[in-house]
Amino acid sequence: MKKNYLRYVVLALVLLLSFSLMGCNEDAAVLKDGMKKSMEIESSRGTADFTISSNIKAEEVDEELLLILSILEEGLTMDIEMESFTTMAMDVTVNGEDKLRDIGLWPYEERLNVEFLVQDESIALKTSSDPVYLLLDPTDATLLGAEESLEFEKAFGQDYNEQQIQMMLDFMIPFIDEFAFKLSNVENLGTVELELPDGTIETTGYRLQLDSEEVMALLAYSSKYLAESEHLKNYLINSIMLPYEQIKDNEAVEGDTPTIQEVEEIAETSYQMFRDILLDVNEIMEKNPLYLKEEYGIDFSIIEDYYIDSEGYIRKTDSTYYIEIENEAIVEEFGIPVLELVIHSKATTWDINQPITVDFPAVEETVSFFSLMEDPDQSEALGDGLLGELFDSFAMPMPPAGKHIFMDLENEMFMLNGEPLEMQIDPYTKDGVIMLPLRQMVELAEGEVIWNAKNRQVSCIHEGNEVLVTIGNDKVLVNDEYITLQQPAVIVEDTTMVSAELIELFAQHFTVEEGLVIISY
Repeated sequence: MKKNYLRYVVLALVLLLSFSLMGCNEDAAVLKDGMKKSMEIESSRGTADFTISSNIKAEEVDEELLLILSILEEGLTMDIEMESFTTMAMDVTVNGEDKLRDIGLWPYEERLNVEFLVQDESIALKTSSDPVYLLLDPTDATLLGAEESLEFEKAFGQDYNEQQIQMMLDFMIPFIDEFAFKLSNVENLGTVELELPDGTIETTGYRLQLDSEEVMALLAYSSKYLAESEHLKNYLINSIMLPYEQIKDNEAVEGDTPTIQEVEEIAETSYQMFRDILLDVNEIMEKNPLYLKEEYGIDFSIIEDYYIDSEGYIRKTDSTYYIEIENEAIVEEFGIPVLELVIHSKATTWDINQPITVDFPAVEETVSFFSLMEDPDQSEALGDGLLGELFDSFAMPMPPAGKHIFMDLENEMFMLNGEPLEMQIDPYTKDGVIMLPLRQMVELAEGEVIWNAKNRQVSCIHEGNEVLVTIGNDKVLVNDEYITLQQPAVIVEDTTMVSAELIELFAQHFTVEEGLVIISY
């Protein structure tokens, strides 16, 4: 499950990187220069809008889903001010807050608005319902001792942020230069006037149009290109090595730290895992360009418009994604043969490289997240807004500690209360059914297990319940009543293995999903 999830994340990442570079043929080579110049912008202002519309009707879905769809259709707006690479402010407004207010999800008079500010290593967050900002500053002296905090600040201050930015540029600019996918449909829109807050300007417009087959080809090319890119390899490995080197050089953390060889091994392993997923994506797309259509009934097309000014900066983008999904699940869920989605986004940029000042909140306007962790009584300063409510809900007394088990069969990861759990026999899957060691699972639940060798039966007693398991049989006697398991009990290396569903009888919480098992006793 985890690998499949990562595969889709990487696919989305590849798509995101690729769409910015789609004008890589001779007809729109100027887009390459525009992308590079945009990455080198040191300060600017901008705004972006995002909406999703569909063909789903009110009579076809429940009210809750319809509400979500109507909010997405009204969309959100994001305003951005960038003073520098390391100082910026984002202001996000959800346009459908009245609908959320009607059902109690936004019970405040103010418009639904979120402010997010960054200044070097510090982050400030505030909604329109909150009187103060929540401040996350990793150099806060309440997180570490005062002396250690100064070393931490020295290690991860502005120099560190600038190194991170330079590493990203060292990857992205050569990536853009060398990317060479040829598109079949690039249209020069000619001269287009744009009305922007910094004045009316003339731009040259470019339109890129792709159908699903061409997007699959683009994904195949992009994933293979990234998998073979030394620039990407250097970026990913250096992104892991840099924090370690900063900690070591500045002695920012006391106690034992991994050796450089251990960190290099972690970095190399992480890169290889990422590369393997890229190659998996490439194999799927090259083997069958119609994979999404044939496997899931998904068809789509994309229109991307770029507007570039006389200095080569991309001043506006206008993107529309048309998606059609035709399969049985759509019919069952929405009562329509084909689900049609239109995702639209529009972004403009102005005041490029002009003096811009982002007003990061003063200390008296903030409450430190780490101070709250040390002294929860300070939460009164958050007031009755959303941040205050969220903090109160997370700060509520937790239920008594029990035993919490997490198993990831694919990655052979078994944890008990966050610590590695040594299994009697590693769980495995048989005909799609997860098999677990019975004695270990019952004893972890504080139950008693008795083996009857003569009858080849295992008796389990737990909180007044009696469970009798017979080896080779899928029938289990539970308090004088039989239940049927998906697989019969078997013995593996002197250990009784049973279908995971049986363990639910001994647990307070039990979840099984595609190679993952979560149990709470």
